[in-house]
Amino acid sequence: MHNHWEFLAPPIDPSALTTVGTATRHRHVLVVETLRADGSRPSPGEDGFLPVRRVEPHHLVVRAGRWYLVAYDLENRQWRVLRVDRLRPRPTTQCFSPRELPATASPASS
Repeated sequence: MHNHWEFLAPPIDPSALTTVGTATRHRHVLVVETLRADGSRPSPGEDGFLPVRRVEPHHLVVRAGRWYLVAYDLENRQWRVLRVDRLRPRPTTQCFSPRELPATASPASS
């Protein structure tokens, strides 16, 4: 059995990670485009195409060598977990007030 840490994560664009991290820290809305695994963006009508999204970034998480953004999608009004290596983020200067994450199960008592 392989440990998930043994698998190489795809390379991440440092400027994308910086953009997402800065927007998260300053509570600025991000505009994000979803990319294919090869870094290209599908055109409308192609498989895998998703419209540009405006999101409120909540926090960054690293898991198994991959960076994920937990964000609130303003168009769909839903929480999303997005892989940062699959995003083309564009910063905005639009500030937002932080939202509370959806309720989670309480820890089991001992």
